[in-house]
Amino acid sequence: MKKSKIFLNRYQIIGGVIMRLYDNEEQQCDIMNDNLVVIEDDITTNTSYLMSIGTAVTPENINFMIKYGKGIVYVCISEETARILKLPYMDRSGGAKGLLKNSTISIDYKTTTTGISANERATTIKMLSISKNSEDFRQPGHIFPLIYKKKKNDFLKKPNIINAAYTLSQIVTSLKNTETTPVLCQILNKHGNIASPSEVRRLSFKHNLTTLTISEIIELHIKHLEWLKVTDYATIQIQNETIDVYKMDNFLYNTQICVYVNTKTKELKNFSFHKECLWGDILYISDKCDCCHHLKEHLGYLINGQVDCVVYQRYTANEKFVSINCENIINRQIKQLIQQKLKANLQKSSLIV
Repeated sequence: MKKSKIFLNRYQIIGGVIMRLYDNEEQQCDIMNDNLVVIEDDITTNTSYLMSIGTAVTPENINFMIKYGKGIVYVCISEETARILKLPYMDRSGGAKGLLKNSTISIDYKTTTTGISANERATTIKMLSISKNSEDFRQPGHIFPLIYKKKKNDFLKKPNIINAAYTLSQIVTSLKNTETTPVLCQILNKHGNIASPSEVRRLSFKHNLTTLTISEIIELHIKHLEWLKVTDYATIQIQNETIDVYKMDNFLYNTQICVYVNTKTKELKNFSFHKECLWGDILYISDKCDCCHHLKEHLGYLINGQVDCVVYQRYTANEKFVSINCENIINRQIKQLIQQKLKANLQKSSLIV
């Protein structure tokens, strides 16, 4: 297999397997090469982790993590599993930071001896994915469970390494709404310090591992969901120009989006993204806000041909706007959705003619 390239943004999900597509070749490569992948937290901590899937983890995977990751080996479990196995939080004073806030007391499986070898750690991890009996595990041990909380859209609201690993493991294993047990190990450099992004990339290239950022996992997650739907359509006249207006429901954040497209537009290339501003869009008092432009200006750009599409996110009380991390992803998906509508309209027009 050829060395995998890093930070390519072309993916295809085939039978639950995420395939990374090479730019210059018609070639696909399963990102979970040898059941290992690197996750880079490009949003909050700028740290990186080796990740595996608990149900398929091997002693070789664990040995690789210990040798090249050098950090603690964690396993992500649900609150329900922690309750069934009677695993209390390690930190009870509330002073822990980072992953330790979610860590339970460490464990070993009952048949292990010291529990520290790669083989016995792999056994503990696999049994953690299967066993529902608290007596099957000794405390403390050498595997550190991390508790993730399964809440709607929690990954998008809190894009941390635990939620990213859990989300990626569900996509890879095609187990929707089924518990998976991702395994994590933070990557340190040869001096024992947190590895820099360049050091992580060299490690990934040397061992033919794919690196996924949390931003890329967010994109895969959104692609895996049916979250955007056209619910209404109308045409309006602005300065003698006919404008198509698409009303969309955004199920990720329970907001509505209006998309304005000039009927003369045949392909979407340039478009603007605008969040509704109560001061500038409704009250026309622009000096009370920080917006560079308002809806009126954006529609002017649309009519003059400076943009092909205006995406207008309506204000909804008590609901968050789309996060900055998701805007580029949403832009691309809206573009694809509206482009499909444009093609359908052109086909209908040709049939009428």
